[in-house]
Order: sequence, then C-alpha cells, then structure tokens
Amino acid sequence: MISSYVVPGLRTKIKDLKRIVSITSISDEICSYYATNIEELRIKNRNKTKVQARYILCYMLRKHTEMSLDEIAEYLSPAITDHTTVMHGIQVIKNQLSLKHENSIKLVLNEIYI
Repeated sequence: MISSYVVPGLRTKIKDLKRIVSITSISDEICSYYATNIEELRIKNRNKTKVQARYILCYMLRKHTEMSLDEIAEYLSPAITDHTTVMHGIQVIKNQLSLKHENSIKLVLNEIYI
C-alpha cells in the first residue's frame, strides 16, 4: 500500500488501490472492527450488528475479490443461504453509501479503509 509519506500530499486508501486482497484479510478486518469472529457471522441470527457486519462483509468481498455471489453465500453459509441474500446485502450497503448524510455504514467503511 502506498503511504502518504511516499507521495507527499496524497492520501491513499485501500479502496483506491487496484489490487485483489485476500478473503481472510477482509474477514479478519470486519470481525476485528465488530469484535466478533467469522463463525459468529455464519450463525443464522438477526442481531442488527451481526447482520450489518455480514452485509458489509458481502459488499467488501464482492468489491475486492473475484468471488461470485454464490461463492460469497457459500462462504457465509448457513447465515446466508443463497446469492439473492448476498445481492440484497450489497444493495443495502450501496444504498447507505449513496446517502448524503453520515451514517453508521459510512463510518465503518471509512475506519476500515484507512
């Protein structure tokens, strides 16, 4: 990753880099932020925090890896049963990111990306 001291005045974030990151590194980062582990995210429950973490993980995996929707669903199984749930989760995150005001999704992603 290019740091700001290498290119003065340029603040580079992971989302600006055109590289593929590992599934494990994305999962670890999300789990670390939410103080949980991947096994807990795979458990089928509707706790708001876990669902949000799961949806952000779907979004990040789709954006930063070459995983298909079915592969993401399989990775998060049994909490996510098929590709349509992954699509829904990604769309929820995209909708939150498109809002003009600050929200929890933007704050989480900003903190993870820095």
